[in-house]
Amino acid sequence: MSMSSGTRSKKTDSTSDAMPTTPTTEIDINTIVQKAVDAATAVLRTELTKLFENVSERVQQLETRLGDCITRVASIDIQQLEQRITSLEAALATRTTSDNNNLSEIEAVRRESRDAKMWANDNEQYMRRNNIRIIGLAAGKNDNCREIVTRFFRDKLQIADFDSSNIDAAHPVKRQTSNSNSAGNNGSSARAQTAPTILVRFSRREHRDLVIRQRRKLAGTGLVIIEDLASLNFQTFNRARNSQPGR
Repeated sequence: MSMSSGTRSKKTDSTSDAMPTTPTTEIDINTIVQKAVDAATAVLRTELTKLFENVSERVQQLETRLGDCITRVASIDIQQLEQRITSLEAALATRTTSDNNNLSEIEAVRRESRDAKMWANDNEQYMRRNNIRIIGLAAGKNDNCREIVTRFFRDKLQIADFDSSNIDAAHPVKRQTSNSNSAGNNGSSARAQTAPTILVRFSRREHRDLVIRQRRKLAGTGLVIIEDLASLNFQTFNRARNSQPGR
């Protein structure tokens, strides 16, 4: 009897030694599950990032088209008003005596034309309220402009915690020009018209304002950050700049 008991005892001990411990099994399962979750999260994050970039680009395109449509409609109205002014002036010129009624109508149409121009300009500027232009910063055709601009803000403007998600869109554009600006005869004016320029649209106004405050750090670098001005405001800016002494 004692030998039989001893044999069963040994078998029981041997069986217990061969079985894996429960904590080790749980750790292996948790590791596998965690790896699967991490992989799925990485794939989901990549897809969501692509989707966000596509949506942001589409929104930017739609806003640009909307601004162009509004500006085009306003331009048509302004052209019609100017045609009315020309017609009235021509009719008045053929008369032998002055006509106060025609003069009053001409002045009223002129005021209406000025108001329409101001409305179109204000609307265009509102559409650009989150934009800036970086003059002198170049980007290649296949470069990621958002990453280039993000590094630029971190390195040149010393905004260490700036993230690329703060940028709604960024792409190279042709430098704004105007007839008044072409009258400038200094070298800096000519360079400003030909220097590479990147248009940046921020996701929030405070990010744009932070960059504007930090742009003084670019002094002496040859790089310039300006607001993205509507055409009428840009012409006003040029006239003010060119009227300064020594320019």
